[in-house]
Amino acid sequence: MKKLMRFISPYMGRAVAGILLKIAGTFTDLALPYLMAYIIDNCIEQQRYKLIAFLGGIMFLFAVSGVLTNVISNKFAAEVSQNFARDLRNSLFSHIQSFSFKEFDSFGTPSLITRMTADIYNVQNMVLQMLRMVIRAPLLFLGGVIMAVIIDPLLSMVLIFTTPLLIYIVSFAIKKTVPIYKRLQGALDKLIMVLRENLSGIRTVRALSMTSYEYDRFKQANMVVKGYEIESGKITSLVNPAMTLVMNAGLVAAIWFGGMRVNAGGMLKGEVLAFSTYFTQILGALLSITKIFINYTRAAASASRINEVFDVSTSISIEENKPQGDEQYAIEFRNVTFAYPMGDGPALNNISFKLKKGSTLAIIGGTGSGKTTIINLIMRLYDPQQGDIFIDGRHIASYELTELRHKLGIVLQQSMLFSQSVESNIKWGRQNAVRAQVCEAASTAQASEFIESLPHGYETMISQGGTNFSGGQRQRLSIARALIKYPEILIFDDSSSALDYATDAKLRSAVKQKFNNTSVLIIAQRISSVMFSDNILVLDDGNLVGCGTHTELLDNCEIYREISQSQLGGAIIG
Repeated sequence: MKKLMRFISPYMGRAVAGILLKIAGTFTDLALPYLMAYIIDNCIEQQRYKLIAFLGGIMFLFAVSGVLTNVISNKFAAEVSQNFARDLRNSLFSHIQSFSFKEFDSFGTPSLITRMTADIYNVQNMVLQMLRMVIRAPLLFLGGVIMAVIIDPLLSMVLIFTTPLLIYIVSFAIKKTVPIYKRLQGALDKLIMVLRENLSGIRTVRALSMTSYEYDRFKQANMVVKGYEIESGKITSLVNPAMTLVMNAGLVAAIWFGGMRVNAGGMLKGEVLAFSTYFTQILGALLSITKIFINYTRAAASASRINEVFDVSTSISIEENKPQGDEQYAIEFRNVTFAYPMGDGPALNNISFKLKKGSTLAIIGGTGSGKTTIINLIMRLYDPQQGDIFIDGRHIASYELTELRHKLGIVLQQSMLFSQSVESNIKWGRQNAVRAQVCEAASTAQASEFIESLPHGYETMISQGGTNFSGGQRQRLSIARALIKYPEILIFDDSSSALDYATDAKLRSAVKQKFNNTSVLIIAQRISSVMFSDNILVLDDGNLVGCGTHTELLDNCEIYREISQSQLGGAIIG
């Protein structure tokens, strides 16, 4: 929790003001029983009505001021806690954005979502309770004890017997709930993972008739969460009744012995009433302190999980003293070997190739051959374990990430669209683009025809995930988004797989005509998409097994020849 308290610093003025108001309100609450006892013992029987009216007026003012100070301080506490949570979310989100995929893989998306939402909420709730009660409750407890001792030290001995029991109950609850809350947050991570996978893959789930299986899977994860909730609930549900039982027993004892002392002349009636009121205040303060400690255990577990994210720095760093490449090449790989953190073996094994500026290089291979891994390394989502990568003659590690990615126009295999207008989605590639540039990019991507046929054209809203468009339409919008950047290097990661052959051919022709000075890297599984490239690489299980033109590879690469024969037929090969 201490590490996160820095997010309160900008609002320390309001936090301190709220605490001071709480202190003032607490003192008024402590003064009321004493004034009431004085009126009963020294004014009523003596019929001192003017003094009764005067002291009654003071009690009324104290009561009103106590309400006002509590309302204002609670308002300050709410504002500080909400601003704290907002700043913490912004900072955590910004920190996560700096992660490479290595860090993303280590945490997992569901866990990061839980930490950004549920964990921050737990910490925010703790900050709110601290500002409202962390000063008031202990002060009310200590003030109540002091006032009780002032009224009658002998009767205050009841507190000596009740306080150790109450402390034991609180410590027992804290000891038992801390590990449970940590396991609970982990179970929530698992639940969110199951939910996210189901919702993102709902079409696959239904297509394969796996709805019942997914329901059982979610039900099982939900039962684990329920189990931890019940386990922690059993403990916390016993705390308040146990403390109330102890305190009420002490109150009964105080009233019993107080009555005996009144009969013996050792106390006055008003003092017994004031003592019982202070005893009740002590009970309320202890219950509040218990609630703070129990919630603190939950917040501490959440704060620990949040700090785990803050403590991880991105593995991607800017390195100046790196070897240089040849400036005539847009992309150059030198003996690159890479394995994913959780992978069984290398995804790429000693790969070397060059993409000359203004030319087109295609990479083809089967599923799992390492094609998309090359894109991940070019975007510097990961760093290779061995070898060097150069962009425009500079080592990739010497680039600022924004500078590097500004050079790239990438169309990924999965077309991700956002819940905005068609125009806004295309302008993701270039925020300051005007409508004419948006239309030109859409035309090159073979998307203008279907966009203009929409009821609202470029202003048509895209539903979540782009479900109101076909797969081919989503791909063409993604291509337009990359083209509008006019990048130095244009990368297509199997981005024409949902296009028919005629549209694919028109797209390649339009790109070649309008982006003839742009270096193009094509990742594909279709021979028709790569056969006219200046150079073609063939990957198989992370190894480079062929390099050359279409004609050359038909002669000297068996894997390429088999792919070509299976797609185009023997007549084309011959």
